[in-house]
Amino acid sequence: MQRQLSRQDFYDFSTRAVKSCVLACGNIKKKEPNQDEVKIVLKAIRDMNLPKLVFEDVSLFDNLFMDLFPEIDEPEIDNDALQISIE
Repeated sequence: MQRQLSRQDFYDFSTRAVKSCVLACGNIKKKEPNQDEVKIVLKAIRDMNLPKLVFEDVSLFDNLFMDLFPEIDEPEIDNDALQISIE
């Protein structure tokens, strides 16, 4: 990702970012203890990275993600609470 996405000062693919992703996995696991662990990891990776990406990099991120994990369905995003709050 670091080599293929555009260069942005705020993109962080360091060990600190990996640690944040692992912590996010733990939080998701606590909320959804019966969820498949692979799906938890993929959800955490997406949740931690997509909000930081500039618009032009989102489709590239999705394509890279699908190339790296072709056998995994894209995790479902639950935005119901956000949508209600916005309305």
